[in-house]
Amino acid sequence: MRADVQKELSITDDEKTKLTDLQQKSRQGGGPGGAGGAGGGNNGGGPPDMAAMQKMMAERRAQQHKDLAAILNDSQMKRLNELLLQREGNNALTQEDVQKALNFTSDQTQKVKDLMTKQQEANAALRTKQQNQEMTREEVTAARTKNTQTMNEELAKILTSDQAAKLKEMQGKAFTFDTGNGGGR
Repeated sequence: MRADVQKELSITDDEKTKLTDLQQKSRQGGGPGGAGGAGGGNNGGGPPDMAAMQKMMAERRAQQHKDLAAILNDSQMKRLNELLLQREGNNALTQEDVQKALNFTSDQTQKVKDLMTKQQEANAALRTKQQNQEMTREEVTAARTKNTQTMNEELAKILTSDQAAKLKEMQGKAFTFDTGNGGGR
């Protein structure tokens, strides 16, 4: 729904109408990400189940891909996938389909899982510190930003040089996202 991405994909007025309808359907709970979908509940106040969340996100991405492919042509879908990978950066390495495309070894997959667990634990500790008023919201936000940056750096270290080149190729021609255009996908 980003204007800059729509321009890059040469979205027609008809496609834009269909995309808007799809977004409305999703918001009303009739599709991925809507009110009717699983929202990342946290097991009665405990830490979220990362495996369940990963599965839910993969299912959501697959459904979004299917819905978008019914509206966009193959060329638009290819470019959209490139843009999504650019937007995700190294965080895309947490996605099973990206790991498969890069021929991850079981060791690499485990390293990603371990990093995700460490980040989850660090962020849970930050939530607790904020709830206990040991840290302000601003301090927590800064710490989470630092955690995300560290995660991205560590994810990059998992790749072989061939995999890093393949990921760059999968991202396609560099695109500069309009920062004043919101963060929608």
